[in-house]
Amino acid sequence: MPALRVGVLFSERTDLADALCELASRDPAVRLVAAATDRDHEPGTTPPGVPVRAFPAERYPDRIQRDLALAEWLGSHEVDLAVTAGWLWLLTPEFLDRFPNRVVNVHPTLLPAFPGRHSVEAAVAYGVRVHGVTVHLVDAGVDTGPILAQAARNFPEPAPAASVRAALAPIERELLGRVVEAFAHGRVVHHPGNGRWAISS
Repeated sequence: MPALRVGVLFSERTDLADALCELASRDPAVRLVAAATDRDHEPGTTPPGVPVRAFPAERYPDRIQRDLALAEWLGSHEVDLAVTAGWLWLLTPEFLDRFPNRVVNVHPTLLPAFPGRHSVEAAVAYGVRVHGVTVHLVDAGVDTGPILAQAARNFPEPAPAASVRAALAPIERELLGRVVEAFAHGRVVHHPGNGRWAISS
């Protein structure tokens, strides 16, 4: 089976993209072949050995045009799976149509609770004590795509959002890696009868 060609989209955070780079270094079934970001990063802060291109919003007339450029960039690198890893923008149908059921996102709450930006802050304000991470397929909604995997951690005492985010970061990296590996090894299964997605053992 040929290696899964992965393209990653990220904004300010680079640790999730770095985790995918580390995954590719130890699993020959995964290749990180392209990275896209919405801003300029300092040299040496992006995944090493991976082509990186910046797509700042101000360079494009609208989101559709930028997403078409993003899709063209990833397509030129023959990406099989696009991963939004700290990417802070909704993707338009024009992008998603290029990668049907092949766009994965990692989100720092237990969806469907607290979708969108500032989700950890919303969970903390609500009084949540069990925080977690979701990896899901991306659709045209706000964190509404089919859930592929989740992991949780109990916080017996109230914690500020920054502390919760810091505690969840390694869980995000680990869970995202597990899902990408599952795609690479053909273990992500769609059940047409009920529309559900699952990861086989």
